[in-house]
Amino acid sequence: AVVPADALRRVLVNLLDNACRYSGGQAVELECSEKGQKVWFTVADRGPGIPEAYRHRVFEPFWRLESSRSQETGGSGLGLAIVKQVCDANGWEIKLDESVYGGLEVRLCLRREPRGAS
Repeated sequence: AVVPADALRRVLVNLLDNACRYSGGQAVELECSEKGQKVWFTVADRGPGIPEAYRHRVFEPFWRLESSRSQETGGSGLGLAIVKQVCDANGWEIKLDESVYGGLEVRLCLRREPRGAS
């Protein structure tokens, strides 16, 4: 699939930056997989995660969990709002879940066009 490289870079850099920022120096994993006509990018961290009740809110501009409001982590609360806007503009899905490591797992799904389609 042909995707706008700048948009994909912006989303992945933001997701990786957030994962590294909140993972407290622990490992962050990036995985790419293909399933049928979908390409999945998964970023998983070992940080505190986001409670399920608040996961939809992190895409709102300037909204941050109280526990993330510290000088160590910084941030303005715009990163994930921008990610969501870029994903919506490109028809990409973004999902948040608990990672197998106890932190946050973010899954980005891009749909591929069948070969030969234009």
